[in-house]
Amino acid sequence: MPGRLDLTNCNELPSATASVISVSIRYSGDAAVNDYFEASSTKESIGEKTVDVRNFRGLKLVGQQMKVESHDAYLVKKNEVVCQDEDENITTSNLYHAIAKVDNVVVYGHDSTPSTNDKWTLVSEWIELSDIIHEI
Repeated sequence: MPGRLDLTNCNELPSATASVISVSIRYSGDAAVNDYFEASSTKESIGEKTVDVRNFRGLKLVGQQMKVESHDAYLVKKNEVVCQDEDENITTSNLYHAIAKVDNVVVYGHDSTPSTNDKWTLVSEWIELSDIIHEI
């Protein structure tokens, strides 16, 4: 299914911090996140790193900041839209609307920082690869 990203008014979007938590939640509606996610955090030193520690429903989460400052990152909302192609066939397409500009990404692990091969911590490697490719 083809998709499209709508970045109109991207300069007027509010700033946000993206908190990435690897959990399986079988619910896609609105939620009172503030009731379950501790808004305050503490900083702890683990080795030579300073990490962000929070609690989610009694679970200790240890966060590691990802470096995205050299790139634009957005929080998007996905909508499925019905469209008609050149042959007048009815198809569906995903339309992603930017709802916030992400200025900070924190990836959380359970009781420790995420592993180096976690799919979310590998984002920094993709960013480095992108920088190398675009320097050519």
